[in-house]
Amino acid sequence: MKVSDSKINLQQPVVYADSDANASEIAGDGSGTAIRNIAVCDNLGVSEDGRLIYFSESFSYENALADDAIDEAIALAPNGRLWCYDT
Repeated sequence: MKVSDSKINLQQPVVYADSDANASEIAGDGSGTAIRNIAVCDNLGVSEDGRLIYFSESFSYENALADDAIDEAIALAPNGRLWCYDT
């Protein structure tokens, strides 16, 4: 799965609302912000109407593996993301 290749500010977490023009977005045709493959995907939730799929990405960096999750948990690093896929 492809997601936006947005940068994380480790000093100050950011939350974007759906209507926020600063939120990174990939359009259905693939246009929008730079994209990357998702490395490690965790929890999943679906909206009541089935239209929105939410999933978390605990961490993201080049060559990340699922085995890196233990190190990330111990470090309590603030680099996770919650994504929303609008079907």
